[in-house]
Amino acid sequence: MLERLEVDRVIAVQSEAIDSEELFPVTRELIYNYDFGDNWIVIITKHKDCDNLLKQNIIDEYELEEAKDTVLSKHKPVCINKDGISVLDNVGGLSGFADLLGTIYEGEDKEERASVRAWAQSLGWNTRKVSNKMML
Repeated sequence: MLERLEVDRVIAVQSEAIDSEELFPVTRELIYNYDFGDNWIVIITKHKDCDNLLKQNIIDEYELEEAKDTVLSKHKPVCINKDGISVLDNVGGLSGFADLLGTIYEGEDKEERASVRAWAQSLGWNTRKVSNKMML
């Protein structure tokens, strides 16, 4: 996809009609293969607004304003919510990620556990909520 295309125009909201006579929007989701070596498949969708996320306390007003500022100042889309695990670079895909978690939580070698945990944290992994800034 060309970087100059506006993602907002390309993706339709789930309830929005896609008209074959119109150029945009063209789809309700983008399927993105991130890090071909690890083969992470990320599905990107668009929602009409953030009201549900705010009402359910999934995001707060500050996070929403920060995302809006990034979109307006840097002209790039921002992920404000995800469903599923966080994508980490260079872990070997889903099976490597499972091995990483196995080492962190069940590894018998304390030094290896600490080393793997520190490496994962340097990539943005956290046992709690991952910051939107660290998301793909």
